[in-house]
Amino acid sequence: MTSRKTTTASRRVAESLSRLKQALTARDLPGAERLLPGVMLLAAGDPELPLLVARTHRLAGRRGEARRVLEEGVAKSPNDLRLQFELVSLLTELDELPPAMSMLDRIAQGTLDGARLVDLAIAYDLAGVPDKALALAEQARLQGVADRRLGLQLGRLYLMLGRIDAAAAEYRSLIRAGQRVAEAWFSLLDMKTVRLDDAELAALKRLSKQHGHAPDEQTLIDFALARALEADGQYEAAFRALELANRGLRQRLRWNAASHARFIDDVARAFSRDEPPLPASAARGGEVIFLVGMPRSGSTVVEQVLASHPSVEGASELAVLPSLLAGESERRRQPFPDWVPSATADDWARLGEAYLARTARWRATRPLSTDKFPDNWKYVGAIRRMLPGAHIIDCRRDLVETCWSCYKQLFAPDLANYSYSLDDVADYCRDYLRLMAHWDTVGIPVRCQSHERLLDDREVEVRALLHFVGLPFHADCLRPHESRRPVRTASSAQVRQPLRAPSSQVEPYGALLDPLRQRLQAR
Repeated sequence: MTSRKTTTASRRVAESLSRLKQALTARDLPGAERLLPGVMLLAAGDPELPLLVARTHRLAGRRGEARRVLEEGVAKSPNDLRLQFELVSLLTELDELPPAMSMLDRIAQGTLDGARLVDLAIAYDLAGVPDKALALAEQARLQGVADRRLGLQLGRLYLMLGRIDAAAAEYRSLIRAGQRVAEAWFSLLDMKTVRLDDAELAALKRLSKQHGHAPDEQTLIDFALARALEADGQYEAAFRALELANRGLRQRLRWNAASHARFIDDVARAFSRDEPPLPASAARGGEVIFLVGMPRSGSTVVEQVLASHPSVEGASELAVLPSLLAGESERRRQPFPDWVPSATADDWARLGEAYLARTARWRATRPLSTDKFPDNWKYVGAIRRMLPGAHIIDCRRDLVETCWSCYKQLFAPDLANYSYSLDDVADYCRDYLRLMAHWDTVGIPVRCQSHERLLDDREVEVRALLHFVGLPFHADCLRPHESRRPVRTASSAQVRQPLRAPSSQVEPYGALLDPLRQRLQAR
């Protein structure tokens, strides 16, 4: 009898954990939150519980709680590599890289094989150490590790490090082997520089028509097919494939355009005037260059130009600023920007110094570093008060081109949920324009860098850009495609090509994009 009760209890624990894992995999926050209390009661003491609790907190944006749970879990189970890798991932997300790197280096000193070797490669990649990540991934390949993530990870690292042909070959190898096919097709086409031959395009079309794909896989296939059709000149078919891909995603993701517009209004009210810095603090942050603006607006090109200068390190998209502001909101128990009116000069200085400390590693060998996290346009007022000496560059491209490029891009989860509807992306763009105009009105110094002008009149624009950030002209900045630095964004293959005059991506679609044009012009 006791044995039967034990078996039943074990089954209930396993089932409750399984349901919570399914909700987390589907990024179903309401479902995970609903299941969590019961799972914590049923599975108390189960070694997997801290991991799932922490992932629920992370999904809900409660990073402080997630960190507490993981640190307690690692203290109790110091040999549990799953907890350690999850904590490293969270610390990396928080841009607290010194403790993340310290933990990674300790893990690397142990005996690792199989999936753990791939875990370590992925963790080093996310922590911004692609050379170590690639060495580990290639070691796993030489050992014959049978891990479904390995081929995609190798492709990603080759692409980031500028080995474009090797990346394409890795993805094509996965497709031929029938492994992670949807992700491999998407990754291959997302390089944006690869053309399919007739046989490959036909194979992708057949795959798109097959039934039984999971929703996420179908989305990847549809985005890949749309890009392949566009490259083949089949514009109306590409448009329809994108409509299908985006419609499915939009139904599964949370985005409220009206709520976002209210948030932007609140930010503008909170920073209704510029507060010139005190002389003693005016230079704080002068070593940082913020590149803000819409995604797909040419910011990667601007960063590549700047990072070709021997005085600038390109740090890519850092989540440090929003993380610090979110932490301050947690501390004050008020959302941003509600607490802004009560923040003192000392508060802003504390946050500014924290930003500089968290990003110091990017200036270990060069005096200046960039931060091109796109959403930072919402926080220009906070940047000005935290780091009065920082240089802020608004990267701007033709608005229809920008919005269309966003609509064509499948972003990382929760990064740009507005981009899967042409109406939503147009409204988001109008919010961006409205707030950038506000920063100009209150007198915050921001350079607006036109993507088209940079490509059309390269030397004049590069000289002006360098002058704005206080640097002398350097000829390498005219040849950014020759830089060997890792590039971690969706434009990583594109910026390896020489700068050339811009060509319209929207013109071939003609009247199909008239609703987008009209939405952008609406007031």
